Amino acid sequence: MFKVRKAYQDALLQRSLYPLKSGEYKLKEVKDFAEKYYIETQRISKSKRTGEPALLRHCTAPEVRTWLKNAPKFVADELGYKVVGAINALTGDGVLPSEIQRIKRLIEPSIESLLERCEYVDDLLRNNFQIEYEHMRRDDSLVADLYYRLHSLTDYTLEQAGLYQQQAA
Repeated sequence: MFKVRKAYQDALLQRSLYPLKSGEYKLKEVKDFAEKYYIETQRISKSKRTGEPALLRHCTAPEVRTWLKNAPKFVADELGYKVVGAINALTGDGVLPSEIQRIKRLIEPSIESLLERCEYVDDLLRNNFQIEYEHMRRDDSLVADLYYRLHSLTDYTLEQAGLYQQQAA
Protein backbone atom coordinates (compact mmCIF):
# COMPACT_ATOMS: atom_id res chain seq x y z
CA MET A 1 0.00 0.00 0.00
CA PHE A 2 2.81 2.41 0.76
CA LYS A 3 4.55 1.65 -2.54
CA VAL A 4 2.42 4.30 -4.22
CA ARG A 5 3.23 6.99 -1.66
CA LYS A 6 6.92 6.05 -1.84
CA ALA A 7 6.84 6.33 -5.65
CA TYR A 8 5.37 9.81 -5.29
CA GLN A 9 7.93 10.90 -2.67
CA ASP A 10 10.82 9.43 -4.69
CA ALA A 11 9.58 11.27 -7.78
CA LEU A 12 9.42 14.57 -5.89
CA LEU A 13 12.99 14.04 -4.71
CA GLN A 14 14.23 13.15 -8.20
CA ARG A 15 12.58 16.22 -9.70
CA SER A 16 14.21 18.45 -7.07
CA LEU A 17 17.55 17.25 -8.42
CA TYR A 18 16.53 18.07 -12.02
CA PRO A 19 14.15 21.04 -11.93
CA LEU A 20 12.31 22.13 -15.04
CA LYS A 21 12.86 25.54 -16.65
CA SER A 22 9.19 25.80 -17.60
CA GLY A 23 6.12 23.73 -16.87
CA GLU A 24 3.41 24.26 -19.46
CA TYR A 25 4.84 21.74 -21.94
CA LYS A 26 5.23 19.12 -19.20
CA LEU A 27 1.63 19.54 -18.01
CA LYS A 28 0.42 19.18 -21.60
CA GLU A 29 2.62 16.11 -22.01
CA VAL A 30 1.08 14.48 -18.91
CA LYS A 31 -2.42 15.41 -20.08
CA ASP A 32 -1.76 13.81 -23.46
CA PHE A 33 -0.18 10.72 -21.89
CA ALA A 34 -3.13 10.31 -19.47
CA GLU A 35 -5.61 10.53 -22.33
CA LYS A 36 -3.74 7.93 -24.40
CA TYR A 37 -3.45 5.53 -21.47
CA TYR A 38 -7.12 6.04 -20.61
CA ILE A 39 -8.00 5.07 -24.18
CA GLU A 40 -5.71 2.03 -23.91
CA THR A 41 -7.53 0.86 -20.79
CA GLN A 42 -10.81 1.33 -22.67
CA ARG A 43 -9.49 -0.96 -25.43
CA ILE A 44 -8.61 -3.61 -22.86
CA SER A 45 -11.98 -3.15 -21.19
CA LYS A 46 -13.83 -3.58 -24.48
CA SER A 47 -11.85 -6.76 -25.13
CA LYS A 48 -12.86 -8.12 -21.72
CA ARG A 49 -16.54 -7.35 -22.44
CA THR A 50 -16.64 -8.70 -25.99
CA GLY A 51 -13.99 -11.42 -25.91
CA GLU A 52 -12.42 -9.95 -29.05
CA PRO A 53 -8.67 -9.34 -29.03
CA ALA A 54 -7.68 -5.78 -28.22
CA LEU A 55 -5.65 -3.75 -30.68
CA LEU A 56 -3.21 -2.30 -28.19
CA ARG A 57 -0.74 0.53 -28.67
CA HIS A 58 1.00 0.88 -25.30
CA CYS A 59 1.49 -2.71 -24.22
CA THR A 60 1.32 -6.17 -25.74
CA ALA A 61 -1.38 -8.72 -24.90
CA PRO A 62 0.94 -10.74 -22.61
CA GLU A 63 1.89 -7.52 -20.75
CA VAL A 64 -1.68 -6.32 -20.06
CA ARG A 65 -1.88 -7.62 -16.51
CA THR A 66 1.50 -6.16 -15.53
CA TRP A 67 0.76 -2.88 -17.31
CA LEU A 68 -2.53 -2.49 -15.45
CA LYS A 69 -1.07 -3.62 -12.13
CA ASN A 70 1.72 -1.01 -12.33
CA ALA A 71 -0.63 1.85 -13.22
CA PRO A 72 -1.26 3.20 -9.69
CA LYS A 73 2.46 3.50 -8.96
CA PHE A 74 3.05 4.98 -12.40
CA VAL A 75 0.35 7.63 -11.91
CA ALA A 76 1.86 8.55 -8.52
CA ASP A 77 5.28 8.88 -10.14
CA GLU A 78 3.85 11.11 -12.89
CA LEU A 79 2.23 13.30 -10.24
CA GLY A 80 5.45 13.77 -8.31
CA TYR A 81 7.99 13.98 -11.09
CA LYS A 82 6.05 15.79 -13.77
CA VAL A 83 2.92 17.50 -12.46
CA VAL A 84 4.27 18.99 -9.24
CA GLY A 85 7.58 19.75 -10.94
CA ALA A 86 5.78 21.45 -13.82
CA ILE A 87 3.66 23.57 -11.49
CA ASN A 88 6.78 24.74 -9.68
CA ALA A 89 8.32 25.68 -13.05
CA LEU A 90 5.40 27.72 -14.38
CA THR A 91 7.34 30.93 -13.72
CA GLY A 92 9.28 30.00 -16.85
CA ASP A 93 5.98 30.30 -18.73
CA GLY A 94 5.25 33.75 -17.33
CA VAL A 95 3.01 32.70 -14.44
CA LEU A 96 3.54 34.85 -11.37
CA PRO A 97 4.84 33.14 -8.22
CA SER A 98 1.72 34.28 -6.31
CA GLU A 99 -0.43 32.55 -8.96
CA ILE A 100 1.63 29.38 -8.65
CA GLN A 101 1.03 29.37 -4.89
CA ARG A 102 -2.72 29.87 -5.49
CA ILE A 103 -2.76 26.98 -7.96
CA LYS A 104 -0.88 24.74 -5.54
CA ARG A 105 -3.40 25.48 -2.78
CA LEU A 106 -6.26 24.76 -5.19
CA ILE A 107 -4.99 21.44 -6.48
CA GLU A 108 -3.31 20.03 -3.37
CA PRO A 109 -6.56 18.33 -2.25
CA SER A 110 -6.93 16.80 -5.72
CA ILE A 111 -3.37 15.50 -5.69
CA GLU A 112 -3.90 13.99 -2.25
CA SER A 113 -7.21 12.45 -3.34
CA LEU A 114 -5.62 10.93 -6.45
CA LEU A 115 -2.76 9.51 -4.40
CA GLU A 116 -5.23 7.95 -1.98
CA ARG A 117 -7.17 6.49 -4.89
CA CYS A 118 -3.93 5.12 -6.37
CA GLU A 119 -3.12 3.48 -3.03
CA TYR A 120 -6.60 1.96 -2.87
CA VAL A 121 -6.45 0.60 -6.43
CA ASP A 122 -2.90 -0.67 -5.94
CA ASP A 123 -3.99 -2.56 -2.83
CA LEU A 124 -6.99 -4.07 -4.63
CA LEU A 125 -4.99 -5.15 -7.66
CA ARG A 126 -2.21 -6.70 -5.61
CA ASN A 127 -4.67 -8.67 -3.45
CA ASN A 128 -7.05 -9.78 -6.20
CA PHE A 129 -6.21 -8.65 -9.72
CA GLN A 130 -9.32 -10.27 -11.18
CA ILE A 131 -11.36 -7.49 -9.62
CA GLU A 132 -10.07 -5.12 -12.33
CA TYR A 133 -11.24 -7.49 -15.06
CA GLU A 134 -14.62 -7.73 -13.34
CA HIS A 135 -14.83 -3.94 -13.35
CA MET A 136 -13.79 -3.84 -16.99
CA ARG A 137 -16.54 -6.27 -17.96
CA ARG A 138 -18.95 -3.75 -16.39
CA ASP A 139 -17.21 -0.90 -18.29
CA ASP A 140 -15.96 0.53 -15.00
CA SER A 141 -12.17 0.16 -15.01
CA LEU A 142 -10.39 1.16 -11.81
CA VAL A 143 -7.21 1.88 -13.77
CA ALA A 144 -9.02 3.93 -16.43
CA ASP A 145 -10.42 6.04 -13.61
CA LEU A 146 -6.88 6.84 -12.40
CA TYR A 147 -5.87 8.04 -15.85
CA TYR A 148 -9.09 10.03 -16.17
CA ARG A 149 -8.41 11.75 -12.85
CA LEU A 150 -4.81 12.51 -13.84
CA HIS A 151 -6.03 14.01 -17.14
CA SER A 152 -8.63 16.13 -15.33
CA LEU A 153 -6.08 17.36 -12.79
CA THR A 154 -3.60 18.49 -15.43
CA ASP A 155 -6.37 20.05 -17.51
CA TYR A 156 -7.62 22.01 -14.49
CA THR A 157 -4.07 23.09 -13.61
CA LEU A 158 -3.49 24.43 -17.12
CA GLU A 159 -6.81 26.26 -16.96
CA GLN A 160 -5.98 27.82 -13.59
CA ALA A 161 -2.58 28.92 -14.89
CA GLY A 162 -4.23 30.63 -17.87
CA LEU A 163 -2.46 28.22 -20.23
CA TYR A 164 -5.49 26.17 -21.25
CA GLN A 165 -6.14 25.74 -24.94
CA GLN A 166 -8.80 23.42 -26.26
CA GLN A 167 -7.12 20.93 -28.57
CA ALA A 168 -8.72 20.40 -31.96
CA ALA A 169 -10.32 17.00 -32.29
